[in-house]
Amino acid sequence: MERLSQRAAQTRKRRNSVQSILVVGVIIFTGLIFGELAEKVRLPNVTGYIIAGILLNPDLLGFVSRDFVDHTSLAINICLAFITFSVGGTLLRSRLKKLRKKILCITVCEAEFSFLTIAVGFLVDRVEPPNADGRSEQIEF
Repeated sequence: MERLSQRAAQTRKRRNSVQSILVVGVIIFTGLIFGELAEKVRLPNVTGYIIAGILLNPDLLGFVSRDFVDHTSLAINICLAFITFSVGGTLLRSRLKKLRKKILCITVCEAEFSFLTIAVGFLVDRVEPPNADGRSEQIEF
């Protein structure tokens, strides 16, 4: 009886290992495919990686479990470091100087748009921003 329970535990461990390897393979393959698709439409590979990450989000499709994401946070941080390093490697000082005004305009406009969108959302929903204790209250007019 004890041997059977040990075998069952070993089988579960193997199944979880194989499933984890399969998930990692699907993540890498999906990132590769979406990176190549992004490149075909003249976008950086990173854009494809981001789209793949959004699609494989545990809350969206559920293919990758939340538990898997929680237990691989170190590997995720290392991968993000490589991606940001590769993005930083493509930045040229001469190109940044040429695009300085556009970059500044995009940054300012994005910040303003975000602020206005959130402000309008609060006004439409009539919800007060969260208090210090994290709770929000309905506003009566």
